[in-house]
Amino acid sequence: APWLRALARRVPSSWTSYAAALRPLRPAPSALPRVIEPEGDVRGEALLLTGCVAHDLFPRTNAAIAGLLARAGVRVRVPQAQGCCGALSLHLGHEARARALARDVLTLAALHPTDWVVATAAGCGALLSDYGRLLSGDPAAADLARRARDPLALLDELGLPPARHPLARTVAVHDPCHLAHAQGVRAEVRRLLGAIPALRLVDLPESDFCCGSAGTYNLTEPGLAGRLLERKMRRVAESGADVVAAANPGCLLQMRAGALVRRMPVTVEHPIDLLAAAHGLHV
Repeated sequence: APWLRALARRVPSSWTSYAAALRPLRPAPSALPRVIEPEGDVRGEALLLTGCVAHDLFPRTNAAIAGLLARAGVRVRVPQAQGCCGALSLHLGHEARARALARDVLTLAALHPTDWVVATAAGCGALLSDYGRLLSGDPAAADLARRARDPLALLDELGLPPARHPLARTVAVHDPCHLAHAQGVRAEVRRLLGAIPALRLVDLPESDFCCGSAGTYNLTEPGLAGRLLERKMRRVAESGADVVAAANPGCLLQMRAGALVRRMPVTVEHPIDLLAAAHGLHV
């Protein structure tokens, strides 16, 4: 989008580590089918909103969410030609634009009625669950907000079969603001990761303290965002983890860049990708 390119031009040259943070990303999988059938009995249907940042930069995570939900007995519907949910516009104070984008999502959801609506990014999930307020008085918005679920919370509720592959990693969980504070999802992430054979969970001090990404905050306020990141990476070093799990694209990029600049021996992964590896869904 033009406004995002304009913001990017304001980022100091020292933040070119963001480009480096993208290099470890593996090639994107082929486009997801429009319907992914579940393994075993159908326990419900979910509409997967693939997002914009997640769609472009983390498509493997979207594919992993679809695969894990299918393993849990969910039929996953993935409409083509999706757009933004409105979260980034709202972060920038463009509420009218956010409402317009939200109405587009409602139109899409009306064409694909499901039990749940899920999104990879915690920021997207937080706004979806707040559509009733954003579009006050619209029954369709209130209904979608009721059906919006973070995929990790949904997987924890439904349950997964035992993981097939052990992961001998030491993992600390960073709680994204939009996941922990806006959606109240914390313990679910740890229960899911704790069930992976050989994986060891360690405490991350100040796990729900902002990493500095905060939607577009790291672009508009790079100085303060950098100080928040410095504090976060100190806590990561204290944890002794070799993997940090973070369920939001902004946090992933922010903390990956922080680890690269500091040459820290730690990787930063979406919890969904760790689960996918343990269940043999990532190659």
